[in-house]
Amino acid sequence: MARISLCLIARDEEELLPGCLASVEGAVDEIVVVDTGSTDRTPELARGAGARVVARPWDDDFAAPRNEALRHATGDWILQLDADERLAPAQAARLRAAVAGAPFDAGLVRLHNAARLDAAAAEVLSGRARLGPPTLLPRLLRRSPDLAWRGRIHESVSDWLAARGMRTAPIDVDLVHLGYVEALRAGRGKRARNLALLRRLCAERPDDVTPLGSLALELVDAGAREEAAAVAARGWTILPVQPPDRSLLRLATARAIVALGAGDAAAVLEAARVGLERDGPQPDLLHLRGRALELLAAAAPPAER
Repeated sequence: MARISLCLIARDEEELLPGCLASVEGAVDEIVVVDTGSTDRTPELARGAGARVVARPWDDDFAAPRNEALRHATGDWILQLDADERLAPAQAARLRAAVAGAPFDAGLVRLHNAARLDAAAAEVLSGRARLGPPTLLPRLLRRSPDLAWRGRIHESVSDWLAARGMRTAPIDVDLVHLGYVEALRAGRGKRARNLALLRRLCAERPDDVTPLGSLALELVDAGAREEAAAVAARGWTILPVQPPDRSLLRLATARAIVALGAGDAAAVLEAARVGLERDGPQPDLLHLRGRALELLAAAAPPAER
């Protein structure tokens, strides 16, 4: 039977980590936690749950500790979670079934953003206590010598996947994510940290639309719509130099959101078209396209409606 390693990075997560680790009981064969400088009981709690804990100083780079975790993992597959995430109940059998003879290199799990910290998993999965639709993310990864995360923030394995022929597949596994609950996010200062890291990443990779799209979305979330529009516009100018396997989803979504806020339905439709052509059906872009069509219908003369 294929072995699964949970890989996780954490710092000062004594409140959330136990729930995360409890959720994977029976679903994984080992746990590797890279601690990036905790001053609380995070390492102690991780060891108490049976995890191998590796210390690595934080250096403003999320990919580096994720890759450190990979170096210590021994499973055939890697399940990547954060402390503010947990497997939904009764997922162990689904996870095991997904890796049995899997033809893919990355299993795309459904991530559900909880609206409240106290929401039951069933409420989040049903949508009653969820922020937006679920998102498909590559979180179950075939361990290989070349597997690596890339990116100072919003790190990904897209380069690894591209080199292996983009062998991905959705799997019947659900994750609950608590990190978008506003009280939790604001209290941890994540927005300021993310904005600083994204601006730095954009400077390091000026010809890559991925960090620009992420920065624009973070600015939208922070209410800085004017700056978000400028960042998205800058990314739009470098579309012609993007490799064909690079996702445009974040940039297209950010551009569509700021255009919708300005009432520019044509720009929303253009952004949605570009993103959908490159990345396929995406709930956010389909929703934004629908909103733009509603704007056009409302503005049409009565005889044309």
